[in-house]
Amino acid sequence: MRTVNYPAKISLSFGIFVALVMMLALNGRSTVYAQGSPPPGPVVFSGLVTVGGATAPDGLSIVGRMAPILLTPYESFSQTTFGGSYTLLAVGPPSSSYLYSPITFHIIPNAAYPYIPTTGIAALETTLFLGGPGIQDAYVLTFPALPLPPTPTPVPTATAAPPTPVPTATPVPPTPVPPTPTPAPTATTIPPTPVPPTPTPAPTATTVPPTATIVPAPVATLVIDQPEDDGPQTVAGTCGRSEVTDLSFLLAGVAFLGLVWRRKIRS
Repeated sequence: MRTVNYPAKISLSFGIFVALVMMLALNGRSTVYAQGSPPPGPVVFSGLVTVGGATAPDGLSIVGRMAPILLTPYESFSQTTFGGSYTLLAVGPPSSSYLYSPITFHIIPNAAYPYIPTTGIAALETTLFLGGPGIQDAYVLTFPALPLPPTPTPVPTATAAPPTPVPTATPVPPTPVPPTPTPAPTATTIPPTPVPPTPTPAPTATTVPPTATIVPAPVATLVIDQPEDDGPQTVAGTCGRSEVTDLSFLLAGVAFLGLVWRRKIRS
């Protein structure tokens, strides 16, 4: 036996009632009534939603549209999917001229799905608007797969500015100190080496052959002892000048040598 969830039914009915009141007050997106034709009551849709064969994701915006010939296209207020379903989608055109026009359901772009086409993505299901008020609380909507979101353009990573190179201190070469000039050695006056005088050759002594001196034969002298007072007595017959004769010979020899030396110097 199926258990009826009365609180949920009551909440849904109250919600539908509120939606019908709002639709009657606002009458969709148009406040212009057809002349002499009061607006019909809205029809409120609810049900499951599948997208691309899978349960619809949360946050999709669904609207009902009608576009009869010669009439202004109508679009209902959007409802957002949650838990794979939608609720309280009230479709109420501004005049009875929209009766028996087909209702199509579309997913339109919103802040969560901005890449959905502006014209929307149509569901496979359509139905005729028969006027209301009415409730369709198990109206399943089937949509094709959503387009893939565009590949996000990679945001260029801010390249860190290369660090400002710190100027390397240029070593300042030391100021060259001019070398102290080495004082030129003062020329020492070298006194000339004294040249020894050429020695005057000493005259070679010419060997003068000794002059044969006739030495008289000694004469025997008879010395008679005399008294001390009288001194020696010479014997008659001897040369009493023998010392004078020797001196004469010596002087003659010296004179002869001087004569020879004088001739040597002159020559």
